Amino acid sequence: MTTPTAVPVRPSTCHVLKSWPASFQPIAAGAKHSELRQDDRGGFSVGDLLLLQEWDPERAAYTGQICLCLVTHVDGFAEAHTPSLRTANMRMLSVVLVRVVE
Repeated sequence: MTTPTAVPVRPSTCHVLKSWPASFQPIAAGAKHSELRQDDRGGFSVGDLLLLQEWDPERAAYTGQICLCLVTHVDGFAEAHTPSLRTANMRMLSVVLVRVVE
């Protein structure tokens, strides 16, 4: 009989991100379940949280609405299929809406 080995678990990270209304509103409504993001913050991983803050580009200000999402899948689709995005290090994130605060 073998002894099970412990698998190290990385604590989840909460990424605070600006989100424009065209992207934020469908996610907050539960209609959009993925997001293409530049991975410039050290990496997104399954289990991470995204704290999306709606940003109004016309007013150059936050609207006050926030949305908390759980990352359920990370895909390197853009890097594999769009060579011009490789240097941008983009990731497709599948997310589950946890909460919306207005």
